[in-house]
Amino acid sequence: MVREKERLRIEEQEKIQREIEEIQKFTVAIEILVVNAQNLDVEYERVFSSQEADEVFPGYSQPEATPSPQQPIPNAQSHSRPSPQQAHHNSQQPKPKTPPSKANPKAPSKYNPKPTSHPNAKRFKATKSTSKKQGCYVPKKQSGRQASTRLKNKVHVVGEDGLSESDDSDDHNYIASDDSISTCSDLESSMEDDVEKEQVTDHDYEKSFEDTLDCSSLMDNVYKNGTVVGHMDFGSVKLSCWMIFSTKDHFLGEFRDYCIQEGFAVRVEKDDNHRFTSKCIIEGCDWRIHVAKLIDGCSWAIKTLVGEHTICGRLEENPMATSTWLARHLMDELTANPDYPVDSLQKLCMERFRIKVKKRLFYKVKALAKQEIHRGFYKSYGLLPAYAEMIKQTNLGSYAVITWTGSSINVVPNFKACFISFAAQVKGFLKGCRPIIGIDGPHLSGYYKGCLLTTVGIDGNNEIFVIAYSIVDIESLASWSYFFRNLRLLFIKHGVSRDDWTFISDRMKGVETSLPFHHHFWVAADAYNAYVYNKAIDKINELDPSAVEYLVKVDEQWSRHVFDATVCCDHNTINFVESFNACTKPFRDLPVLVLLEAIRNWCMKRMGERFNKAIDMDDNALTEYARKMVGERSDESRFCSITQAGGGEFEVRDGHVFFPIRLDTFSCGCGKWQGTGIPCKHALRVIYDQRLDPNNFVSSFFKGATYKLTFSDHIHPMPDSSQWPQFDLPLILPPPMKRAAVRPPKQRKRGRFDPERGKRSSSVKCGKCKEVGHNSRTCKGGSTTKQRKANTSQSSKPNTEAQSNDNKGKGKKRKEPRVAVVLLVAAIKSALLLVVAAVKAAACCCCMLQYLWWCGVIRVAMVLVDGLLLL
Repeated sequence: MVREKERLRIEEQEKIQREIEEIQKFTVAIEILVVNAQNLDVEYERVFSSQEADEVFPGYSQPEATPSPQQPIPNAQSHSRPSPQQAHHNSQQPKPKTPPSKANPKAPSKYNPKPTSHPNAKRFKATKSTSKKQGCYVPKKQSGRQASTRLKNKVHVVGEDGLSESDDSDDHNYIASDDSISTCSDLESSMEDDVEKEQVTDHDYEKSFEDTLDCSSLMDNVYKNGTVVGHMDFGSVKLSCWMIFSTKDHFLGEFRDYCIQEGFAVRVEKDDNHRFTSKCIIEGCDWRIHVAKLIDGCSWAIKTLVGEHTICGRLEENPMATSTWLARHLMDELTANPDYPVDSLQKLCMERFRIKVKKRLFYKVKALAKQEIHRGFYKSYGLLPAYAEMIKQTNLGSYAVITWTGSSINVVPNFKACFISFAAQVKGFLKGCRPIIGIDGPHLSGYYKGCLLTTVGIDGNNEIFVIAYSIVDIESLASWSYFFRNLRLLFIKHGVSRDDWTFISDRMKGVETSLPFHHHFWVAADAYNAYVYNKAIDKINELDPSAVEYLVKVDEQWSRHVFDATVCCDHNTINFVESFNACTKPFRDLPVLVLLEAIRNWCMKRMGERFNKAIDMDDNALTEYARKMVGERSDESRFCSITQAGGGEFEVRDGHVFFPIRLDTFSCGCGKWQGTGIPCKHALRVIYDQRLDPNNFVSSFFKGATYKLTFSDHIHPMPDSSQWPQFDLPLILPPPMKRAAVRPPKQRKRGRFDPERGKRSSSVKCGKCKEVGHNSRTCKGGSTTKQRKANTSQSSKPNTEAQSNDNKGKGKKRKEPRVAVVLLVAAIKSALLLVVAAVKAAACCCCMLQYLWWCGVIRVAMVLVDGLLLL
């Protein structure tokens, strides 16, 4: 390998040397411009790189010594080009023979020509090196009317010393023989003939504003008198006459900032490629600005700026503040927080820019900022094939498939679907997760829509574990078939061909609010044994027999008592899949490549944390979830009593119910131990009674050894798209779509049985009565009146007796009138007791007879009050 690299390096050096030698054959002379800052004269140093230079410039190819300061400088008249008659006269004279001399490129010096012996000797002017002669000239494509073929007069600018300046690099200091002119003209004609035959593919170099700032432009005096303006921060923008801007867009950007800063708007009168004129939008205001393009062809300058805003006040709703302008000035805030609230953005604009912006405009501003931050939706699809290859290179063993349609020579391919699964994900699931797979398909809300199909498992700590994900155009039978086909191939690739996987989906979504017997339904769904299940089914049969008939015929397993005990999972909802969907929701409106990268980054960070955590775990130690469940059930087991039956069998009494226990088969009569893989409270009561370790009776899915296998590998990082190598893959286009005229919705359309949006009460469950719609603090003994009415209207066979029983003691209770009577009687009694106390206090001043009389009256009054209370 080392010898091969050395050989390639030597061949590359030899190739470069051959190219240099080929170039030197055609290199005649190199001109170096030298400017004398004191005399303002243009001189040249000429360095020759080949002996052929003596043939083109005979006798004058060698640079000579620098002249002394006393030597006079040739005047401007001697620099002129010879006339055609003189050139013809000189061409007829014999050529002087001059011995050739070698060039000395290492010792250049200023060239000062010797005076010729012939009095009519003409000076030589070096030909200008143009793009056409060098072979890089490309004629511009003319659009519209063909330009005139007349030659335009060159513009000469007269300097302060009276000498004319020109764009041409005139060589005033060279003196050539008569035959040099003819030789050079022949050389020019031959080069032009050769250039016309060649096919040139280069482009012209367009002059920019920076090219005119090299102190050698005709615009130097203009730039010196005017003010060249760069970027000005908002709040410090000032405009004045002869402020020079690099381009028209530069001026328009600063001009818009100035208008919003000063609080006024303008109406444009003239706007073309050479001028821009606008006035204040308020009638009667004399403020006016005029900007025009300068003669350099790129820069713009303010020519006129007159008037004052005396009669127009400040505009709060300024039409100059467009969505593009707002996105540019709010880019930092939206980059830090793409979900910046609209109300906060409105307040921010009022405080920072002193303008009032409508809320609906900020939605477009956020969309523009998001597109600027994450690049376009269109380009993301073209990078997907290379993204799949990078996944395979950086994460060996990963499975990444990009599917497109219309792949042929004449048809550009369009994106169809993709399926991605990293090697660390599928290996961790097959080695350490329980064999249950949750599937769901949330919709994308980006420009091209689509659907994100996901498969999520559960690890030993009862946390979500992403297996694979896919992006398809629409959720349909064909897309799900594509997804499961690739999932099966993924498992086969890793040597697993089993078919007894447990899948869970959201077929019963919305059952809580759509069924009048939803309480009994969930009792049947959560039942760990057949006894509880049958009791719940009997109650449902009383309300709706047709529902029981449908539930019995369902092919899927929806009750816990019929779940496979080897799965060790009692999940009967897809809440763990919805948790992953909630994590991806902030990214589902982004371009497809940004979405996939966000999911990869989220999974990589999550697996990396658990990879470091699993290293320090003991093989027989329980995970945090299993340890928590064992602790809670151990506290509940104290209220159970145990009876030993012999042969490893026990009977545990829980209240008035008895459950058989077998430790050797890990089974309990309640069914919770078999369904979860963790001992229930009845089994723990027996385990503690026999002085055994509960960790030995927990399933291996919840132990440290299996947890280490789950996170034995991690997702490796990937470089940015700008660092990807070149792949020989097609550039695919986005999927074809037809957008509606209205704004595309970002929220999913709710189905027939979905709960109403924006009401949290539909998902709240009471801890006392186990009803949904309220919590334990606001519980009134059952469902609310609104829920009972809804259940009554939806029930196909309402049961009057059951309904009346449900209504007892439920709902908000009214205050009875007897409460007011009790309060009144208590007040009267208190008043009478106060009177008795007053009489006793005055007994010393009154006779005994009066005292006894008042006591008798008060006692009679109290008896009457007690009788009133009884009535």
